[in-house]
Amino acid sequence: MTNLVTGATGLVGSNLCRYLISKGESVYALYRKTSRFDLLDDIYNDVNWIEGDLQDVLLLSALCQSVDVVYHAAAKVSYQKKEIDLMYASNVSGTGNLVDAALYGKVKKLLYVSSIAALGKLLKPKTIINEQNEPESWNSKYGHSKYLGELEVWRAQAEGLSTVVINPSVIIGGGYWNSNSGKLFTQLHKGFPYYSKGSTGFVDVRDVVKIMYQLMHSTIEEKRFVVSAENWTYKDFFREIALQLNVKSPNKSPGKFLQQLALTADWFKSALTNQPRFLTQELIQTANTLSVYDNSKLTDLLSYKYLPLDQTISETADLFRKSKSLGQDFAYFNSIEQ
Repeated sequence: MTNLVTGATGLVGSNLCRYLISKGESVYALYRKTSRFDLLDDIYNDVNWIEGDLQDVLLLSALCQSVDVVYHAAAKVSYQKKEIDLMYASNVSGTGNLVDAALYGKVKKLLYVSSIAALGKLLKPKTIINEQNEPESWNSKYGHSKYLGELEVWRAQAEGLSTVVINPSVIIGGGYWNSNSGKLFTQLHKGFPYYSKGSTGFVDVRDVVKIMYQLMHSTIEEKRFVVSAENWTYKDFFREIALQLNVKSPNKSPGKFLQQLALTADWFKSALTNQPRFLTQELIQTANTLSVYDNSKLTDLLSYKYLPLDQTISETADLFRKSKSLGQDFAYFNSIEQ
C-alpha cells in the first residue's frame, strides 16, 4: 500500500512513518522548509519526501493521483490570538484542500487525526464525553478549528470518499521536549511547583499509531473514535512524571488570583521578548476543567488494549533522561511494538 502522511515530522506523524515502513509499506510525506527531521533520522532515506503544504492545491492533487491512502495528521496547535487565522487556515481550509484532492484522485481511504478538543466544552462537570457529544461551545479556538476540519472530512465521505476520524486525548511519548506534551517533562524536570485542578484523558503515541493502522486496514468508515487510554487528574499525572524523573512533585494549586497574576506576567514576558506566550486564558480554562472520556466504542470494536499510562510515563521519562544526557532536545521510541 502507498501512503501519504501529512504532519510527518511531528510526534504522531514520525511514529506513524516508522510503523508503516516496518510493515513494508511505501510512504510519501509532506515537509516544509522549516521542518526538522530529528524524529526520523533512522528512516529518513526510506521516506519519499515532498516539499509543500496544505495550501498547495496543485501539489495535493498530483500526490493524490499516486497514493492509495492518506493519513492526515498535520495540524496547527496554538492558543495565541495572533495565530488564530493561521490555525484556521491550516486546520480547516487546508483539510478541505486535502479531502478535495483525495476525492478527485485515486485515494481509497482517508484517516483524519482530529482531537478530543473537537468534542466540545463540558456543560456539566465530570460529564462523560464520547463520540456522540454534540458541542455547543469549545474550550479553545483550536478545538473549534479541529471540529470544522472534521466537517470537511464528513463532506468528503458524503461525496464518496471512505473516511474515518480519531479524536486522541493528550498524546504522550518521545518527541521534542520543548513542545506539545514533551514540554511537561521539561517543566517538571526544572522543578515546576504547580498543578491545575482539572482532569483529562491521556494516551501513548504508540497506541495512537497502531489504532490508526488498524482502522485504515479495516472496512470501518464514516465513524469517529475517542482514542484515550486513561482519565487522570493533572495533579496525579504531574506527580507520576516527577516521581519518574526523581524530582520534587508539584504541591501547589494556584487560585484565581495567582492564575491571573501569572497570566499577566506571561503577557509582559511575551511582549518584551517577542516569544510565544506560555499561558493563555483558554489554556487555564482547559487545565481546570474536569474532563472524562469514554473509549469503549473503539476498544469494543477492535478489542484493543491500551498500554497502561504509568508505563507510558516511565518509558517516556527514560527517553527524556537519555536525550538530556546526550545534550539533545528530542527522543523517540525505536519501535511501536510494545
